Amino acid sequence: MLKLVMIEDDPDDIYLLEKAIKEAEEEIELNTVNHGPALFEYLNKLWDHHFGLFPDIILLDLNLPRMNGLEILRTLKSDVRFKSIPVVIYTTSELNTDALNCYQSGANSYLVKPENYRGVKELIALLTKYWERNIKLSFEELL
Repeated sequence: MLKLVMIEDDPDDIYLLEKAIKEAEEEIELNTVNHGPALFEYLNKLWDHHFGLFPDIILLDLNLPRMNGLEILRTLKSDVRFKSIPVVIYTTSELNTDALNCYQSGANSYLVKPENYRGVKELIALLTKYWERNIKLSFEELL
């Protein structure tokens, strides 16, 4: 099962992703938080109580309240506990400078949010195929 955590403050984007995941032919567990401090609270709880059960992928929007996505990314990648969790930027920004800043800060991928539900479904299928089938995701798999 692919475990995703999405940091997103737009309920419509969350709804579309949840709907696409329910219709996907893959097993995907999605947890959502709506700002950076909530993400770090979630990850710290996992660290304290369920070591090794981190999400397989973090889907991170760039435009967020409290901490923007780039600040969250830099904080994740500077923390030895969390830096190996793959982070996929999931944003509306098509700016090359945003993508470059994210890659330089440790993002594993940069995806522009699709404009419609069909695009979200296709993106979930691609994401699942690439990350779950082709990449070693968890520490346990490497042992």
